[in-house]
Amino acid sequence: MFKNKKVLIQGLGLNNGGLGMAKFFLENGANVTVTDLRDEKVLAPSIKALKDYKVHYVLGEHREEDFKNADIVVRNPAVKPNNKFIELAKANGAKVYMEMSLFFDLAPGLTVGITGTRGKSTTTS
Repeated sequence: MFKNKKVLIQGLGLNNGGLGMAKFFLENGANVTVTDLRDEKVLAPSIKALKDYKVHYVLGEHREEDFKNADIVVRNPAVKPNNKFIELAKANGAKVYMEMSLFFDLAPGLTVGITGTRGKSTTTS
């Protein structure tokens, strides 16, 4: 499904969100570019976790051409939906996901969301 697709992860981060998405797409045959405003030194733990994969990194900046050429863009939750790079990707035909929106698209069954302050565990069990 994702074999040879050009996937751009906007925001690798340090809390496994971008990291998990990068691994998912890499393990499903995609060509992955990771772009993050932070540098290699700050992102070292996440980069180290991807050392066994072929990843193209663009660190310290976001480049318009990366967003123009992507088939799929995964945006970090901290990135606003009206971000200029996200808008550019959409204008050039890219499908834009967040981690949960990709899950909802790929989940084969009925998906139910339970929200609120109290009672989620009781309701789900």
